[in-house]
Amino acid sequence: MEKLPKRKHPRLKNFDYSENGYYHITICTYSNLPLLSQITVGRGLAPAETMLTPLGRIVEQQLLALPERYPNVMISKRIIMPTHIHVIMVLQESTAAGASPRPTISDIVCAYKSISTRLCNEQEKIAGRRLALVDATGYNCYKGWQRGRAPVLPFLMLSRTQ
Repeated sequence: MEKLPKRKHPRLKNFDYSENGYYHITICTYSNLPLLSQITVGRGLAPAETMLTPLGRIVEQQLLALPERYPNVMISKRIIMPTHIHVIMVLQESTAAGASPRPTISDIVCAYKSISTRLCNEQEKIAGRRLALVDATGYNCYKGWQRGRAPVLPFLMLSRTQ
């Protein structure tokens, strides 16, 4: 039997991922398939341009809708690449009533990936699959978000109370 390498845990030990602060999040597509956008290189000095695919637009819409679902969440910066997204998400104090205990970054990302998956499946008229989109030839071209490849790194803590 082949021995698999030990997976490295991408989270910091003993860190409360529901604390206020800025978090850098990277979420990759399954097998790094280029499904979210296309990058067009400009001519001469023109900059490269990123064009979102229909699935990329769904992913972006759901990302921007997170503050509506979680009043303590703010999306500071984002970029959607063909095979992954980068997000700087801010958890902040909220005066609105919310879940107790507060959701962690992992809770928020899991909900985001789940909702995005469901809407992408609806867009492609595929029921009950985990973003397993099938092209016209029947080839299973997309299996969703890649597991274990979503590092959540706090990189600057704001207004932490002692």
